[in-house]
Amino acid sequence: MAIPSMSIAWERPLERRLGELISKLPLELDPSVAELSISGICEDSRQVHPGDLFVALPGTRTDGAVFAAQAVECGAVAVVAEQMLELPVPCLVVDSSARALAQLAAAFFNEPTSRLFVAAVTGTNGKTSVCHLARAALGSEATTVLGTVENVERAISHLTTPSSRVIQQEAAKSVETGKQYLLLEASSAGIVQHRLESVDLNVAVLTNLSTDHWAFHRSLAAYRDAKLSLFRSLAPHALAVLNAEEPLSDQVRRETAASTFTYGIDCRADLMARDARLSPQETQCRVEWRGSSARLTLPLAGRTQLSNALAALGVALAAGVPLDTAVARLGTVPAIPGRMQRLQDAQGRVAIVDYAHNPAALRVTLEQLRAEFDKIVLVFGAPGDGDTEKRRQMGRVAAEGADRIVLTSDNPRQENPSDIMREIASGMPSGACPVWISARHEAIAAAERGLDARTVLLVAGKGHERVQWIGDAPVAHSDLDVLQELGFSAQSG
Repeated sequence: MAIPSMSIAWERPLERRLGELISKLPLELDPSVAELSISGICEDSRQVHPGDLFVALPGTRTDGAVFAAQAVECGAVAVVAEQMLELPVPCLVVDSSARALAQLAAAFFNEPTSRLFVAAVTGTNGKTSVCHLARAALGSEATTVLGTVENVERAISHLTTPSSRVIQQEAAKSVETGKQYLLLEASSAGIVQHRLESVDLNVAVLTNLSTDHWAFHRSLAAYRDAKLSLFRSLAPHALAVLNAEEPLSDQVRRETAASTFTYGIDCRADLMARDARLSPQETQCRVEWRGSSARLTLPLAGRTQLSNALAALGVALAAGVPLDTAVARLGTVPAIPGRMQRLQDAQGRVAIVDYAHNPAALRVTLEQLRAEFDKIVLVFGAPGDGDTEKRRQMGRVAAEGADRIVLTSDNPRQENPSDIMREIASGMPSGACPVWISARHEAIAAAERGLDARTVLLVAGKGHERVQWIGDAPVAHSDLDVLQELGFSAQSG
């Protein structure tokens, strides 16, 4: 499937009639209310501007309806909520505010995702990497990415998958600036909270599934179902790009109405990598698709990144990019921020910053480093307000894969860092002797002492992040900055 070249101008409407916006919602409005002018849509009462329509979303801690009066004080001319509210402006009651927000935002911005080639990438691990690689394969100048790294860099959102209003707004900007492609990281929370609803998806990618995010979904079955629901929602004209080595892919094939396309390494798949040669600095292989082949030299290390590159190629091929072109573009892809990012000091000692923040990702990273180095010193923690079983699993993986372990903080939020470290340590065998240093910068400095050229320092869990969440406040912190202060500098590859 390919998308034709487009040259579509889009201008943000100065105002829209409320009746026009809710035309797809099962609501009937008084004619005077239907004629109400709306100059914006907002789900955050702190960001409301005069003339906005405020949508009150139910939250995990506080219902947005609590802030409806504040939104009106800031100039909201109407409110959408899941209950009738006593307000001096019209209140429209809907079954699901989240779904209503998605539909209203799409209507307000003139359905911009229908004017772009849109791909959503989901999976426990690899979403950021696949989007990064797919942007290169599609052509960076023609592509917008909404995801973990880009959302923070552009001050759009701290969420992996931003709100449906932000997605539609950024899609509209992409159309206006002549972009052709939009790549979205689709988190399981974003899927079940309907942030991707009313997005016209051309492609959905499944990377993998492992035990993570149980604190949000409460069970593995619910987590799996969240991922599956993305593929169940695909239209018949769409394409599901599936990891042939992921067992969940079989269920996706049975339950999606979309066409399916598989990728894999040395296994039966539509897009295959053959004769892979892995080194600490790059990955080489032969890529085969529909009887043709191309030689890929990927300037990223490891089998996992090769798998991610195949997923990215699947997106590019679906968009009509020739295989040779997409493979050539991947040959010059820049390093992925905070993903196996390599640093080195003047003595040749190596440090790695990686986002590995769950047991599966940490295990893969440790195994990859073990093939290159004699010893591994690991610094990591686990987030607060999270899954305690995940902490014990990470402790077990760390003890199995690292030679020396320094436990520390990783966004402790409302929890005591010592309690989190204690739970991590409880998953380790009795012979393990991790060091506990709650201040993350001090933990990295302590772990760095005693390194040599055959011992690698792995700082895991935060990757690209530049803040530590302590309580409800973000505190400036970057693992990369700390290592650079200690004399390490970033390396290519």
